[in-house]
Amino acid sequence: MSVSLAELIVDAYKVKKFQIIGLPGWGDSGRDLYDVDAKIADGAALTPDEARLMLRTLLAERFQLRIHNETRLLPVYGLVLSKKGFKLIPDQKACGGGRGAGKGSSTRRPSDDPSEALRPWAFYAQALSIFTDRPIVDESGIDGADYCTADGLDPLASIGLEVLPKDGVGFSIYIAVEDKWGVKLEPKKEQVDVLVVDKVDRPSGN
Repeated sequence: MSVSLAELIVDAYKVKKFQIIGLPGWGDSGRDLYDVDAKIADGAALTPDEARLMLRTLLAERFQLRIHNETRLLPVYGLVLSKKGFKLIPDQKACGGGRGAGKGSSTRRPSDDPSEALRPWAFYAQALSIFTDRPIVDESGIDGADYCTADGLDPLASIGLEVLPKDGVGFSIYIAVEDKWGVKLEPKKEQVDVLVVDKVDRPSGN
């Protein structure tokens, strides 16, 4: 799969795109795309950390990437409880069906399959950032795992995140989460860890 320089940096450094500062336009234009074909000696299996280190080396050698870490004050959304009250229910066993339950949905609970990890509240909070123009800082104080709505729906399904394209017309994540989840996204500024690009070039040929 062809990916942009920005996506390579995201994978190599375990960051999100909003944390990359100073990347030239071609680094995430959608036109400059790259295929990475890594060969491992003797077919040895790599751990995720080892694979990331190899990718960092590739970026340094082929893209001449030089970066440093900083903390900067950036626009974010604070995720807080709404005055309407929190509406989701933890532990989907209590919701009559588990993840994705509801009319016309599967009734299999996550606990029925030990290989299926529980979804902590942080998973749902960060899933919202796909549909926002800035990072989300969870200030709700909510804990627990495997939430559902009062009528047994998966939270993401209840606001359309499982099926809606990112540019969904007429969709407002801000209205949806307050109406369906009982939380709000409030604009603010906060210190965020970032990667600052000091130098990067288009890669040399093979």
